[in-house]
Amino acid sequence: MSFLNWEGTRHRPGGAWALAIRAGSVAATIYVLWIGALSQIVGNATCFATPPSLDYQLRLVARIAAREKIAIARQARDALISAGFAVDFRELPGYEHNTLYTRGDSVVQPAWAFLKIQALEGEPKYHVYNY
Repeated sequence: MSFLNWEGTRHRPGGAWALAIRAGSVAATIYVLWIGALSQIVGNATCFATPPSLDYQLRLVARIAAREKIAIARQARDALISAGFAVDFRELPGYEHNTLYTRGDSVVQPAWAFLKIQALEGEPKYHVYNY
């Protein structure tokens, strides 16, 4: 087993090289941490310097079938409505997770009917981010 000690020492420089490697490792670590912190600061500043316009209306459709989640879904619906969102919320009694595959028309057709009547009230508005 003494050959293992010889093999390891061959790849471990000593003296001035060991000091230079340690100093280089510390410098590289500080550089990486500094770049990470700087990118975080610049990214956050860019996002908050030019906030996007929030003058849009989002219309939501929710079809809820999971009985154990219905109370949470109702709370989410109420919170969205109180925040000013238009929510078309319907509970689907008797439906399970995979019922969509067997009775999909009762969900898919109303969803397409909802989407067909949606239209923009004017030209689309875009916000260009300059990074």
